[in-house]
Amino acid sequence: MDKELREAVLRTLAYSDIFDFPLTQQELHYFLEGYPIDPGVLFTALPSLTGIECRDDFFCLSGREQIIDRRVQLNIWSFRKLQLAKLVAAKLAMIPWVRMIAVTGAVAAKNADQDHDIDIFIITSPKRLWVTRFTEKAMTELMGRRRRPLAESEEGAKDKICPNIYLDAGELTFPNQDLFTAREIAQMEVVFNKNYTYERFLRANSWMEKWLPNWCSMTLRKNSDYSESGINPPLAERGGFSVILDFLESLTKAVQLKYMAGKRTTETISDNLLMFHPRDQRVRVMREYQKRLLRLGVF
Repeated sequence: MDKELREAVLRTLAYSDIFDFPLTQQELHYFLEGYPIDPGVLFTALPSLTGIECRDDFFCLSGREQIIDRRVQLNIWSFRKLQLAKLVAAKLAMIPWVRMIAVTGAVAAKNADQDHDIDIFIITSPKRLWVTRFTEKAMTELMGRRRRPLAESEEGAKDKICPNIYLDAGELTFPNQDLFTAREIAQMEVVFNKNYTYERFLRANSWMEKWLPNWCSMTLRKNSDYSESGINPPLAERGGFSVILDFLESLTKAVQLKYMAGKRTTETISDNLLMFHPRDQRVRVMREYQKRLLRLGVF
């Protein structure tokens, strides 16, 4: 067990090391890659494991202790941005077709610097992806919080809202079922949840247990007690309104696709999923992860 546990701990810290991010004991247990274990057993074993360091209750790879010093400041900046995201989300939640809003990326991971934007993930009512996005863009523009396309993490993007994932509630299973996606989902901070959408999303993505068994065990158990009975469509979907909304969905989709023409890079655009990532971080992160595993001799 010691060898397997040590390798699981090293893999977990190696992944976080890509982001210069040390982990607390609880985070190390939650994100421990592919190794189900009681937290007490893990915490007892940690002092005897080689290749890792602990200082000020943070764990990192040996020789990387310098990343611990900055985490306290990153926590402060991330907390402030999360509070801002909650204020914006409270307004976006008024859109009838918004089912869930979660903060993702560096802010959710408590690893954002002061110039970061705020990534969010929106789940919409079925077949209302494009009209929701159109309405959200109008609202964040009016609030002065819309992140402009191609703005870098400088003054133009600081504290701006960047919804880079929209998912249709009719198909909640996420693509790219790998460690990168599992960690992104596990780290996200849900700030609005309607009709048990978050709970349904977790159930639809139970594949995560392969990568993060401890997080899944804790989170799925905590969020498993719900019933889908009594979940009704938004008032705006009832009666004859649905025909009008179908037309608006088609119209806003056509308008937005026309606007995007010639600007698209690595975005994912499908009937039930929109992902706007001009630079695919998955490829870079997994490449860096493999490099670290090779250096550590962990396979």
